[in-house]
Amino acid sequence: MSLNYDLTNTSVEDPWDDEHKALTEALIWGTMMAGIGTLTREDLPEFMARLDVSKYWTTPPTMEQVLPYVGLRTNVFPKETRAKWLKRVIGSDMDNMRQWKYRLPA
Repeated sequence: MSLNYDLTNTSVEDPWDDEHKALTEALIWGTMMAGIGTLTREDLPEFMARLDVSKYWTTPPTMEQVLPYVGLRTNVFPKETRAKWLKRVIGSDMDNMRQWKYRLPA
């Protein structure tokens, strides 16, 4: 399935210019990692925290940089509950650690 997005309700003047392109792409793809498909002002702190916890960013943007993207919509499920998100992300990390990092010798 493709990741579709809509930036028409944001206040970013030109999301694809050299100044904004990297952040625009990161936020669009970040909606999948965060499990939040529509960026609202109310959900923005949760969105950013989820991306931080999942170590999505090399250098996280500031809230001032991200605020103009409020209104971004993707075809990601509108908002995954925190419990489901934690189970998906942290559970997957735990499974990988158990299988590879903390595997008992034969």
